[in-house]
Amino acid sequence: MVSAPREPDRMTATNLNDNLTMLTTDQQAIINFESNANPNLTPANPSFNTYLLGSAEIQTPQTTLQAGTTITYAFSPGSYTAAQQADIEQAMAAWSGVCNVTWVYQPNYAANPTTGLSTTADLSLINMNNNPNGEFEQTTQSVPTGQSGVYQSTQEEIVTDLGGSYGTLGDYATGGYGQGAILHELGHVLGLGHTGAYNGGGADAAQTNAYDTRAWSVMSYVDPNDPAAKYYAQSATPGADYNGNVGTGPMGLDIYAVQRLYGAPTSTMFAGGQVFGFNSNITYTTPAGTTAAVEMYNFAVNTNPIITLYDYGAGNTLDLSGYSSNDTVNLNPGSFSSVNGYVDNIFIEYGTAIDRLIAGSGNDVIVVNSQADTIIGGAGNDIVTFADPLADYSFTRSGGSLDVTGFGVTDTLTGVTTLQFSDRSVLAANLACFAATTRIATQAGPVAVEHLAVGDQVVLATGGRMPIVWIGRRVIDLAHHPAPDLVQPVRIEPGALADGIPARPLLVSPDHALFCAGHLIPAKVLINGTTIRQIERARITYYHIELPRHAVLLAEAAPAESYLDTGNRTCFSNGSGPIALHPAFAQQRREQTGCAPFAEAGPVVEAVRTGLLARAGIVTTADPGLAIRHTGGAAIIASRNAIPGHLTPDPRDRRRLGVKIASLSVGGTPIPLDHPALSQGWHAPEPDGRWTDGNACVPAELLAGGRLEMGLAATVEYPVLDISQGIRGRTSFL
Repeated sequence: MVSAPREPDRMTATNLNDNLTMLTTDQQAIINFESNANPNLTPANPSFNTYLLGSAEIQTPQTTLQAGTTITYAFSPGSYTAAQQADIEQAMAAWSGVCNVTWVYQPNYAANPTTGLSTTADLSLINMNNNPNGEFEQTTQSVPTGQSGVYQSTQEEIVTDLGGSYGTLGDYATGGYGQGAILHELGHVLGLGHTGAYNGGGADAAQTNAYDTRAWSVMSYVDPNDPAAKYYAQSATPGADYNGNVGTGPMGLDIYAVQRLYGAPTSTMFAGGQVFGFNSNITYTTPAGTTAAVEMYNFAVNTNPIITLYDYGAGNTLDLSGYSSNDTVNLNPGSFSSVNGYVDNIFIEYGTAIDRLIAGSGNDVIVVNSQADTIIGGAGNDIVTFADPLADYSFTRSGGSLDVTGFGVTDTLTGVTTLQFSDRSVLAANLACFAATTRIATQAGPVAVEHLAVGDQVVLATGGRMPIVWIGRRVIDLAHHPAPDLVQPVRIEPGALADGIPARPLLVSPDHALFCAGHLIPAKVLINGTTIRQIERARITYYHIELPRHAVLLAEAAPAESYLDTGNRTCFSNGSGPIALHPAFAQQRREQTGCAPFAEAGPVVEAVRTGLLARAGIVTTADPGLAIRHTGGAAIIASRNAIPGHLTPDPRDRRRLGVKIASLSVGGTPIPLDHPALSQGWHAPEPDGRWTDGNACVPAELLAGGRLEMGLAATVEYPVLDISQGIRGRTSFL
C-alpha cells in the first residue's frame, strides 16, 4: 500500500496505451500545459513555458521543480454569495488535496482604483454580469525568473459571468459553470495551460495527442467521444462517453502535472480512509476554520461524476450504492470505470489504492486489483473478475462472506453472484462448503475437485488418461456424528510423501488410499501426528471421482485412488439409493476388486512408515512433563502424551498414552488401579499398571482430602511439539 505522499507513477506510452504519443513528466507539466502565449502577460513574451504564483519558481525542464507555494485570494465585494464562494473554495481544496499548494483567504479585498484588482491578494475573483468575454483567467503581473523566456506570475484574476448563459457555480449538470469550469480556471492560475494549442475554440483540429481530452485533463476542450477530434482514432479511452459533461475534479494528467510543479500534497485530505461516491467523508477546512464537504466527491451531489480518484493512503472506499445502472468497475490503478450510464468516467490515479467497493443495485462487473480488496455486491447479479486461472486461488467461507486467496492476497466478497477467472466462471454459491480446493491433474491442467465435471479427462499416475464417469459428494455433520474419528479428514503436508508430493496440503478421508510402494494404503495408516495427521472439523464435504475402472490419479501431485464402488455409493448425496445416516468409508471389497494390492498392516506398511517417519524428522523426548494438579477436591495427573502408532513403523496401537501408573495411594492407603471411579482419562488396567491419556482424573471421593501418592511404571517417547489439536487446514479433498 502507498503510505506517504508521492508523485503518481511515471506515465508513458507503454503503460498507458502502446503506440500513442505521450509526453514525459516535464514536457507534460512545463511545455504542453502552457504552450499558448497569453496576450495579457506583461511584459508580453509569446515564448514562455509556464508561470507560477507565489513563492514557487520554475526551473529548467527535466529537473525536479521546487515544491510548495502559498496563494492568497480575495473575492470582489458583491460578486458572489457565501454559497458561491464556498463552491469556489471547494475547487481550491480539490487542487490543494492533490499537490503542495496552500490557498489563504484575504477578507479585505482593497481594490486598486485603476485595475479593480485586490491589493491584498495574489488572486482576485470577480464577477461581471453579461461580460462579452464570458469567464476567463489572466495574468496581470509577472516577473522574470532568470530562465530565458520564463516568468513567474505575481498577480492573476479569474472573471466569471453569472449573468450570462451559464449555470450556477455549484451545478454539476451539462453546460453549467459547475466545479468543472472553476477547476479549469484555477488550473490556469496554477500554471496549467490548455492541453492543446487552442483558446476558446478550434480544439478538435488543434488536438495535441490522443490524451488531449477531458478524460485526462480538466484543462482540455476535447470531448473523448468527439469523432471530429484530430486523434480520435487513436483515443486512449476508446468509447468514452460523457454526454457532453466535463470533468468535475482534477483529472489524471492534471494531478500528474501539478505534482511535478509543486510536489506531492502535504494536506491530509487524501491521506487514507477516504470514501469516494455515496456517503463520502471527504472534507476540507474552510477559512472560518470549520469543516465542510468537498461535494464533487459525493455522488449524491455530483450527479455527473467525471472524476479521478487520487489518494496517497490506504483503506479507501468507492461507494456506488446509490446507482441502479449496470456498472463496470476496475479497481486497478491507472484504469477507467464506467458508472451511472457513462463510459470511462471514473479514473483511479496511478499509485492510488481503492481497497473497498460497495456496488449498486445493477448487474455490475468488478475487476479486482493486486491488493486485498473488500467487495460488497448490491441487489443485482454481480460478477467479480480475477486475472488468473481458478486453480491459482483457494476459497474460505466465513459467515456471509467468501474469501478468495491467491498470490498471497485475500479478497473478501459479499453479495456476489459469479466469480470470473481467466479460464472459467464459477457461481459463488457453489463455493459455500469449501475452505480450499484440492487440485486434480486433468488433461487441461490442475482443476479443483469441486469444479470437475463428468467427461473431464483425468491424468493417471501411469501417465494415461481416463474420463470421469461419476462424482460423489457428501456433506457430513461431524459435530453430531456418533464416531467422528472414523470420518475426520487426514491432512498430508506438502512434501510429506516425497519431494514436492503433495504439492499443496492434501486432505482425504481416513480410509481413502494412497498408492505407496506398489500398494494401496489408507491415509489413516500413514498418520504420524505431524506431517500426516487427522484434524478436527465440525462439518466436512467429501468428493470421490469414479473412472471407467479403478485407477490411481494425481491429487496435488500425490498418487491417490479413484472411487471404487464397494457398496457405499449411497453414502453420497447424489448416489442412486437412500443416504446412510452416518457414512463410514471403510471399503471391505477393495482387496478383491482394486487396481493394486491393499495393505493396512504388515511388512509393506511398516517399510513405508519407516521411510515417512525418517522424512518427517519428528523430535521426541523421554521427559513426560509429569505434574499433579488439584481442582475441586480432585487430582489431575497431567503429562505429555503420544500415540505409539504415530511414531513407530507399526501403526496399530492408536491409544493416546500419557504415563503408566504402577500404584496409587492416599495417606498410605492403596487405591486399586481398577477402581470403577478411575474412568476419566484412564485406559484399561494391565498386569503391571494402568496408562493415563495424559490427563487422568483421581476423583475427590477417592482422595477424601488426603495427599495423593503414586508410583510410575513406564513412559514413552513424546513429540516435543504438542500436535494433539492439529492445525486448521484446507477442507476440500478426494
